[in-house]
Amino acid sequence: MATRLLLRNRNFRLLFGAGALTNLGDGLVVLALPWLATLMTTDPIAIAGVAAATTLPWLFFAIPAGVIVDRSDLRRLIAQADLLRAAIVSAILMLALNAQVTGAAWMLAGLAFLLGSAEVLRDNAAQTILPAIVQPADLESANGQLWGAEQLAGQFIGPPLAGVLIGMGVGMPFGLDIAMLVLAAGLVWMITLPSKVGVVPGFATALRQGIAFVRGDALLLRLAIVLSVANFIAAAVIAVQVMFAREVLGLTPAGYGLVLSVGAAGAITGSLLAPQLTRIMG
Repeated sequence: MATRLLLRNRNFRLLFGAGALTNLGDGLVVLALPWLATLMTTDPIAIAGVAAATTLPWLFFAIPAGVIVDRSDLRRLIAQADLLRAAIVSAILMLALNAQVTGAAWMLAGLAFLLGSAEVLRDNAAQTILPAIVQPADLESANGQLWGAEQLAGQFIGPPLAGVLIGMGVGMPFGLDIAMLVLAAGLVWMITLPSKVGVVPGFATALRQGIAFVRGDALLLRLAIVLSVANFIAAAVIAVQVMFAREVLGLTPAGYGLVLSVGAAGAITGSLLAPQLTRIMG
């Protein structure tokens, strides 16, 4: 079923390929970014700030990003967001090559925040475009495949690969990420979709409608609260684990990447089982 969907649906094949590339790049950055921070400073607050900066935009911009997505050409928005991320990572690469600049760690945190903000737009648009690409009966399978590719590339392959690349040079993971983001933007640009039609409300009106919609849907509100708590806990762990790995466990970048990839095995298994479990449990 999974192979048939990729073979028969060109648009999904392009979206899947672009997602695999960007998630592999994200897997590189998720290790390389905080590791770079530890090379710039020993200040735990600054290092935690870099680690947290990529996730903070989800708190501030998730709903406004949804409004922007609803008012945009999704194909164009995804491609532009990937190119913007490539430009931000290029700035991070320049900073990595000049790591001794005064205040470099906090500049890195600022760039990480911008990178996370662009990712919020990109991920919102990528989730929204899927129903326009696959049939309703294929949505569960398509979501499972995209999630599986995200975990395999971003969590299982990316971090260990970043560790190996850092051994060759601290800028290597960022350079490879730039190339993959540009290629992913090209793949998304090749997707063909019908033009959007309909009346779009003003930004402020749509924002209020979005907030009211979430508050008015009990299930959606509960899911939002549960995910918020889960992501808060995960962000707290991410903020300190790189220092623990390096200073307490004495891990190399490659060893730390291997640690990060272990949890992905269960996530990949879950993504493959999710469609079957959904059909059984509802």
